[in-house]
Amino acid sequence: MKLPFGLSHWNHHHIVELHEKGTVIVDKVEMSHQSLVKKYFIIPIMLFPVFIRRFTYRIWFYLMEGNTWDSFKRFKSNEKI
Repeated sequence: MKLPFGLSHWNHHHIVELHEKGTVIVDKVEMSHQSLVKKYFIIPIMLFPVFIRRFTYRIWFYLMEGNTWDSFKRFKSNEKI
């Protein structure tokens, strides 16, 4: 399998850990390139989708729990207390 951008190694694992307020999804990424300079130009390109998922997952799981999006850091539940 040929990797993009001349990468010689790519390893990406999702680790799901229990947390007191729910679940934490950890992305563990390892990559290597023959050229150290090119590697540091490639890192942002390859990791951008991983960082975007951080916000996507947060929104998705809150909406799946029946919450509505109120602001970036606060969520408002549809349930009446």
